[in-house]
Amino acid sequence: MTDIFEKNKKLLEQYLRASLKHLKRIEFAKREIEKLDIYQQEELFIMASDQIIYRFGQLQDQMAKKIFPSILKILGEDENSFIDIFDKLEKMDFLDIEFNEWQDLRDKRNNIHEYEELSISDLKDKLDVIVDKYVNHLEKVFIHLFGKIMTEKHLSSIIDEDMKNLYHNIKENIKVKQNEI
Repeated sequence: MTDIFEKNKKLLEQYLRASLKHLKRIEFAKREIEKLDIYQQEELFIMASDQIIYRFGQLQDQMAKKIFPSILKILGEDENSFIDIFDKLEKMDFLDIEFNEWQDLRDKRNNIHEYEELSISDLKDKLDVIVDKYVNHLEKVFIHLFGKIMTEKHLSSIIDEDMKNLYHNIKENIKVKQNEI
């Protein structure tokens, strides 16, 4: 039992590290876009936009397919359908998002790639909406989830100082952004 428990904790640690890397890359790309003159540096803008959109999708997949089930395994809860997993995590306060909101994020993410033929100004407008409504929302959900993991007795031991520092930096960047609005 302890071998399986330790294996699941190690997997969750890997998933959290990968998710923090996605968040770090999203934050970096958002900062880069702010510095760009999109009309003079169109290719760089498109590359940074692609990075945000790609990492947004990867983060959401990582959370839904790997992190959520791993948390329940470690806590000794049964894994069932995604909605059951989601419901259990929501009831245990790991998630501060309702299922229909999560599904809305997923639907938007699945339709996000419809930007290839847009003009640069239309792409900028669409990216602003994507970041403001969806990417920032998913970041907040992850920050809440990670914070809860850090306080959960059976989970907190997988969080090392590097992960804590990265989490706090990302959390601070998100707070600063909210205060600028």
